[in-house]
Amino acid sequence: MTDVLDRFLRYVQVDSASVLGGQARPSSPGQENLSAILESELSAMGGGWITRRLGDASLLVGLPASPGLEDRVHCAFLAHIDTYYGLPGAARPRVLVTDGLGLEVAPGVGIPASLLHPFAGKRIVVSDGSGLLGADDKAGVAALMAVLSRIAADGPSHGPLDFWFTTDEEIGRIGVEDLPPGTGEAWDVLWTVDGEDLAELSVGDLAIRRAQVSFLGIDAHPCLHGKDLVPAHYAAARFLDRLADLPNPMTSEGRAAFYQTASIEGRAERAQVFCRLASFDEADLDPMEARLRAVAEEAAKAYGAHVEVEVSTGSANFHDAVAKRPELVDTAKRALARAGYEARELEIRGGTDGGLLAVTFPGLVAPDLGTGARNLHSRGEFLVVDEFEALPGIILEMIAAYAAERKSL
Repeated sequence: MTDVLDRFLRYVQVDSASVLGGQARPSSPGQENLSAILESELSAMGGGWITRRLGDASLLVGLPASPGLEDRVHCAFLAHIDTYYGLPGAARPRVLVTDGLGLEVAPGVGIPASLLHPFAGKRIVVSDGSGLLGADDKAGVAALMAVLSRIAADGPSHGPLDFWFTTDEEIGRIGVEDLPPGTGEAWDVLWTVDGEDLAELSVGDLAIRRAQVSFLGIDAHPCLHGKDLVPAHYAAARFLDRLADLPNPMTSEGRAAFYQTASIEGRAERAQVFCRLASFDEADLDPMEARLRAVAEEAAKAYGAHVEVEVSTGSANFHDAVAKRPELVDTAKRALARAGYEARELEIRGGTDGGLLAVTFPGLVAPDLGTGARNLHSRGEFLVVDEFEALPGIILEMIAAYAAERKSL
């Protein structure tokens, strides 16, 4: 078993699922536990880096440039240690060889043949179906830890480097405010190691706004004082029903904008709906927000409730920044080609760590590199071992190539 696979199989057994709506930082104690494990392993490696545990329990690992390479491209690599909040996060992983047919990992939990067919005869990692495998993004975490281990052992020359193991990415709360001043501004390129197909390079993502829609009503005894009821949860249900008539993840695809409902909760006195507005074109978001507010007001009015809508920026599309520095992505294309993978560029229909950071650092080149994971946020998630084991070597080649490129002024 390779070092990177061994790390992955250990890390996924730690339940580090984030908690939607959790107020702690990080939102779950499991993230602190995994962060402590990584910090201990980094210390044991004895590399020439500085590890900082930030206020949200994320780890920032800084490597000063090798002598004479201080003026080279300053690159950073990022992976998040939390897993999707919607499913249990402690995996019981197993490695098997797929025949390319459908696979039942547990009663009622399957991986369709359409996903497995391209990998017939190859090793994959799956969970036992009781929860997530956690390749999103412990595959990225394991890959970067393996890279750091090789840097410590072999001491290859490199330009200025940073590795950031973040928390609470799945709930959109990446801790940019915890970065030491000047850190993000120094990066020429930030690679998020959090994609699926290893050959796919995400060079843009959805611009996203988050909306918390709160309906406020009046509770009363339903039998004795039913006419006094102002049911906030009825208004929330009506809002959700009307919102479902607009483009959503089930009825849209490609580059089409959409509204997504993340969750709904509440009772007669107060009910909340958490939504996302998403488009590749940020110009779409203002009219989308206005439409959402109008639908919310109509739903509240139908039951005499009051509604409050709080909107915040979730992520930005970093494609324009990438387009201005294509050579920084070409470095990854060449490294992938040498490993036998023909790179494909795409704007991912989703949000990324790079998109979250692009809100604060709008000029940052922040593409996404795949890990070999598939079917994410599902009990049928799996990891293609061949792609995953190739990843640390590809990243090391990228680091070496950036060390030959002078920083753009």
